Amino acid sequence: MNLKLGQPLPAKFVVLLGDILIVLVSLFASRLMQSPSGRTSSLSIHGMGLFSQGFAIGALTTPLLPLVGIALLFLSTFYIFDLYDLRIFGESGALLSRLLGAGLLVLAVASAVSFCASGMGWQAVLLQSVVMAVSVAFAWRRFFSANYSLLLKQESTAVIGSGPNAECIRDLMSRPDSHYRFSGFVHAAAGAAPGDGVLGSIAELDSLVGRHGIRQLVLATDSIPEFAEPAITGLRFRGVGLHRSPDIAMELSQSLPIELLSHSWLRLTEKSNLLHRHSMRKLKRVFDIVLSMIALVFFWPLLTLCAIAIRLDSPGPVIFRQTRVGLHGKPFTIIKLRTMRHASERAPQWARVNDERITRVGSFLRRTHIDELPQLLNVLRGEMSFVGPRPERPEFVEQLSREIPFYDVRHYLMPGITGWAQVNFRYGASVADARRKLEFDLYYVMHASIVLDLLVVLKTVQVVLFMRGSR
Repeated sequence: MNLKLGQPLPAKFVVLLGDILIVLVSLFASRLMQSPSGRTSSLSIHGMGLFSQGFAIGALTTPLLPLVGIALLFLSTFYIFDLYDLRIFGESGALLSRLLGAGLLVLAVASAVSFCASGMGWQAVLLQSVVMAVSVAFAWRRFFSANYSLLLKQESTAVIGSGPNAECIRDLMSRPDSHYRFSGFVHAAAGAAPGDGVLGSIAELDSLVGRHGIRQLVLATDSIPEFAEPAITGLRFRGVGLHRSPDIAMELSQSLPIELLSHSWLRLTEKSNLLHRHSMRKLKRVFDIVLSMIALVFFWPLLTLCAIAIRLDSPGPVIFRQTRVGLHGKPFTIIKLRTMRHASERAPQWARVNDERITRVGSFLRRTHIDELPQLLNVLRGEMSFVGPRPERPEFVEQLSREIPFYDVRHYLMPGITGWAQVNFRYGASVADARRKLEFDLYYVMHASIVLDLLVVLKTVQVVLFMRGSR
C-alpha cells in the first residue's frame, strides 16, 4: 500500500482506520459497561511490569499490552477472513457470515489466552466487545459501500496509448478500490479522432488535460513522439501525475501482468525490493529462523501422528524428497510428507483433480497443507524462506522459462513454504496457471518486505482454515 502526499487515501486503508477506531471503542465501552461503579478488572499477568502499563478513564484502568494485543487480533482476523475485500461490502449475506466467523475466531483465541493469563475474570468483556465490534464493523462496511464515491474522491485519469495494454489498465481502474476514474484514451499517434472512449491525440494533450480536468496520466506505450515530450514534462510540473502502466497495475491488482512488462522497465523502475538490501536480507533470515523453530516445536506432535498414519495407510517412506530449483536457479532437495503411493511419479507431470496417485491420508494432508511442514527444515538449512515464490521442479522450470517471459525473475529471491502467489491463486496445474501465478510472484519480488511476509502468513492461515489451494 503506497501512501503519497496529495493523493487520495487508498480505500482499504480508510476501512482499516475505521476498524481500529471500532475495535478500540468496543473494548473500552465493554469495559465500562462491565465496571459501572468504577471497579476495575485487570487483564494483566501479575509480576510482569509491562502488563501493568495502561490507559485510565476516570477510575477505570485498561492495561496497554492486552488492549493492543486484542486489537491486533481483531485486525489480523478481519484480514484472514477477507474483510478488506471491497467486492463483498455490498453483499450482506457474505459480509455478515465472514464477520461472524471472524468474531468467533477472535473470541476463541482471546478467551483461551485470557483464561491462561488471568482466569475467568474477563470473558464477559470479550463477548460483549466482539458482539459490538462485529455489529458496528458490518454497519461501517455497508455505509462505506453505499457512500464510497463521496468518502473517497476518484481522480480523473487518462491513458496514453491504445491496444491491449491500454485496455488492461482501463479494466483495472474499474475495480471498486481504485481511486482512479478512467476518463478516456489519448492516442500516441497524431491525428486520432475523438469518440469510442478516445479523447483525442497526444498532439493536443495540453488542451485535453484542461478540458477534461485530467489529474493523472498513465503511459501504456513506449512510443511517445518526441514533439510531445515538452508537453508531458510541463504537465508534470503543473501537478498532473504521470505513471507507467506496470506501476498502476501493481497498485490496483497486487500482481504484475506480464504483457505490461519490458526489460527496460525492470532495469529502470524505482520500485525496489527492500529485501535486496543486505540488512533486510539478514532481518528476513532471522524472521525465518525464529518462525520456523517456533512452528517446528508447535507442530512436532502433529507431525509424529501424521508419520504414523502414513506408514499405516500405505507402504513406503514417510518423507518424500524431490529436487527443486532455488535461489539463482540452484537446485536443492525439498522435504515433504509423502502423499502419493511410493514410486508413483516416475516422470514429471502436473497434479490433477482426484489424482489416483494420492493416498487416503495424503488427500487430507494436501487439503490441510500439513504435508508442507517438513520444509521448515529446509528453511533452517538456508535453502528456503518462510515466504517466497514456490520452488518448481527443474523439468517444469525449463519448460516454463521457454514459454513464459520473465519466468526466471522469480529466482532472484529465495523460494518459500508459502508465498504471495499461493495465497492469491489456486493450485497451479498448467502453463496458464503458472503464468498467472508468476504475475503474483513478480509483485512479491518488487515489493518483498517483512510486513508483506506477515500479511502472507495471515493469508496462509486463511488458506489452511478453509482448505483452499490444494490438489
